[in-house]
Amino acid sequence: MKNFRAGVEILMITSTDREQSKVVVSDLSLKMPLLSDSSCQVFKNYRVGQALGAPLPGQFVLDKQGRLSYKHLFSFLDHNASVEDLFDVLDNYIVEQNDYS
Repeated sequence: MKNFRAGVEILMITSTDREQSKVVVSDLSLKMPLLSDSSCQVFKNYRVGQALGAPLPGQFVLDKQGRLSYKHLFSFLDHNASVEDLFDVLDNYIVEQNDYS
């Protein structure tokens, strides 16, 4: 996996409670933070869709100020952003940050 050193942090948010989230981290051997949002407030704030009452996946990139710079919402035709697309977004963000420093 690519290694980013320009203030990039990758994390996941789940709608499961903390105990279920711990099981997910263990079962999947996740190496990134998994945040629990059992009230689904974050999902609502980012306007992700729902299916059978559960939030659908989405991928987001925020800058250091918390501004949204990339968003991909699940659809049945285009499930998730590819890892390559996310790396391209991060690469571009890093280049922009270096241009301004």
